[in-house]
Amino acid sequence: NGIPSHDTFWRVFRALDPVQFERCFRTWMAAAIELHPGEVIAIAGRRPDFAVLMGPEEILTEAIEAGGHGGVCGGANLRPKIMVQLYDALVARDQTRAAVLQADVIRQSDLLYKIGRHSSSIIKGLKCALSCLGVCDDYMAEPFHRFNLPERQRVIEVLRELGEL
Repeated sequence: NGIPSHDTFWRVFRALDPVQFERCFRTWMAAAIELHPGEVIAIAGRRPDFAVLMGPEEILTEAIEAGGHGGVCGGANLRPKIMVQLYDALVARDQTRAAVLQADVIRQSDLLYKIGRHSSSIIKGLKCALSCLGVCDDYMAEPFHRFNLPERQRVIEVLRELGEL
């Protein structure tokens, strides 16, 4: 009957035992492909139909250097040019340029993703920044809430520091 709502996913994930889920996932992965200790990304080299993408832009350099294919990085919504330039530098093996760009990405992370007190500060920081730039609303589905005025003002300061305002 359509796509399950976020409430349905939330109830399912809350009902899972994390330890048991991890055990089952590892068993399933071991059955899918033989991995050696410490060998995570090497799967991509054996499966041409399998791409390894990662999320946190803070480790994009390490992921690509280890054989990954790229990332689905949240920060690319805010500063897509920087993320594309970083990816291009990594693929071209321009380590000097990549180091400068990666430092800028880390700076964005340090300034923006740590505003607030909760683990949701990453998504709140991004959504608030995008809202301040007029890209989208910063509304968040339950159980999350948008930043209050003091945090929003800090996001505006960060956007200025990053040269986005």
